[in-house]
Amino acid sequence: MATGTGKIDRLQEELTGLIGPEWVSRIGTSLIVKPRAVEEIAAVLRLANRTETPVRPRGGGTGWWSSTLPPAEGILLQLTRMNEVLAIDEDVMTVRAEAGVTFAKLEEALGSKGYRIMIFPESGRTATLGGHIQTWGTSPHTSSVFGDQATQIVGLKVV
Repeated sequence: MATGTGKIDRLQEELTGLIGPEWVSRIGTSLIVKPRAVEEIAAVLRLANRTETPVRPRGGGTGWWSSTLPPAEGILLQLTRMNEVLAIDEDVMTVRAEAGVTFAKLEEALGSKGYRIMIFPESGRTATLGGHIQTWGTSPHTSSVFGDQATQIVGLKVV
């Protein structure tokens, strides 16, 4: 696929068909795409791979560890629509949540069961879980009791 405005025009049209017009926007020669489901992320990544288009994931954009700007002539994959706490398993003390869930929402869900979060990102309760993981979480800053985020992740679903 060609580079430049024509390429981005075609990508925008195709992504609008995949995700919906309200979830695809444009900034200059870059696109911001806000998927709601893993299948939508997979479709965006297949298209980006096929067209050799750079993609950058973004959580809530509250941190200072990584860029939250879209790549030039690329796609910024904004994950804040994927914002649900899916399950709290009290038997094994795990939480399953989507990448765009904020720490405030996660804390609220855990608090309803009598639990609390012991490590917070520097950007606080508005930070997203996926953004926190993407940016190293609390490492190299750790808790002497609870370790760092890497020691607390049991599994990831990666697209």
